[in-house]
Amino acid sequence: MLIVFSTNGIIAACSNAAALSCVPDEVTGSAEALIGALQYGSGTISSVLLAIFSDRTPAECASSSPHSSCARRQWHISRRQMAHLSGG
Repeated sequence: MLIVFSTNGIIAACSNAAALSCVPDEVTGSAEALIGALQYGSGTISSVLLAIFSDRTPAECASSSPHSSCARRQWHISRRQMAHLSGG
């Protein structure tokens, strides 16, 4: 997972550069603004969807990143705390 997430920056930068290389110089600024708006908008939409479908536990993080030991540990801790609070 570290390798996948650590390469995200270089992949995004190279894909933006490759997309802009096909655009005429007169509209490069507008094309870059469109790319930025699309990236910002997709982040906003995904955040809103996560907030809507969240059940306020770390389960979303654990299920979306199954290899993350931190997320799994936090999920187990919250399950134990919920069981303790409910008397189980």
